[in-house]
Amino acid sequence: MSGLSCGTSWTETYTGSQWHQGPGWVNDALTGSVQLFMSTYIPAGFLPQDVDFLGAITQLTGTGFTALAAVPTTQLATPYAIDVLIGGQPQRWFLVAGVFPGVIGTLQPNDYSSVNQKFWVILGG
Repeated sequence: MSGLSCGTSWTETYTGSQWHQGPGWVNDALTGSVQLFMSTYIPAGFLPQDVDFLGAITQLTGTGFTALAAVPTTQLATPYAIDVLIGGQPQRWFLVAGVFPGVIGTLQPNDYSSVNQKFWVILGG
């Protein structure tokens, strides 16, 4: 049986029920000529998918548990994103690999070394 959509000359042969959905319908119960417009999975290069909120962090520098610089980074894979709330302002920081540039918008972790070359970069900084 052949179907004709309203107002167009498009036709498609349906196999199955009269409840088959038309073109562009993503979750069609019956298979047809509809193709998904993108992959249903997120490639590994687009990580992290979930961002951790570090509620105890209230300052950037220091050695106490409230300082972002004091967060141990040796075991964290890069890029690693975190959210913090400092002075009532939400901030998103990314831990990235490389030599610390020492410019505005970057923060050197306390455990930074020639073996652990990772530093924090603020989003929009």
